[in-house]
Amino acid sequence: MARVGLNPCGDVGVAVSSPFRYWYRNLYVGADVYSPSPLQVMTMPDADKEIKAGERKLAEMDFAAALSKFKRAIKLDPEQPAAHFGKAEAALGVPKVSAKEIIDDYQAAIDLEPQNPFFLARLGSFSLEAGEWDLAEESYTRAAEADPENSYLYYSEFGLEYYYAWMAKMGDDVSEADRDPVVRKSLIYLIRSLDLDEETAKRLLG
Repeated sequence: MARVGLNPCGDVGVAVSSPFRYWYRNLYVGADVYSPSPLQVMTMPDADKEIKAGERKLAEMDFAAALSKFKRAIKLDPEQPAAHFGKAEAALGVPKVSAKEIIDDYQAAIDLEPQNPFFLARLGSFSLEAGEWDLAEESYTRAAEADPENSYLYYSEFGLEYYYAWMAKMGDDVSEADRDPVVRKSLIYLIRSLDLDEETAKRLLG
């Protein structure tokens, strides 16, 4: 059974193609989708047109068409972070696209906008489902550093979702020796989300 994680940047998503692929529809429906006027369409740079068209296709859950639009946007302007990010998001609904390619697209967007906490959190979320534990931890930590006012959201999401994603990958028959380090790391991040240190948490629990 696919497990949909918490999303610090919007509503809970929908599993679309595999146990580790989630697409957050609220990112592209309603007010989140930009609808340019005819005059704006005429004057909009070609790459931007393709990006907006891709976002509309995502809102319609036409993932293959959205992927095509974002690929074209990248060809027109490879320096557009939204094009790389959109390509990764669209690929979540296209089973033939590998996890590595999706991660590479998220990374490309982040390379162009390294302080974008939303890009970082989405990479972290997908990395958890793909079993890339270190990358997930790094991405969520960077998101928290880039968005300190909401750092507790990124820490708490990683703390919860790391444990459940790891258990889903490993199964219920894992030994305590294997599970304990995972539980400890999850607890550390949950404690951090409460703006506490380990010693204070121990005192409160004691």
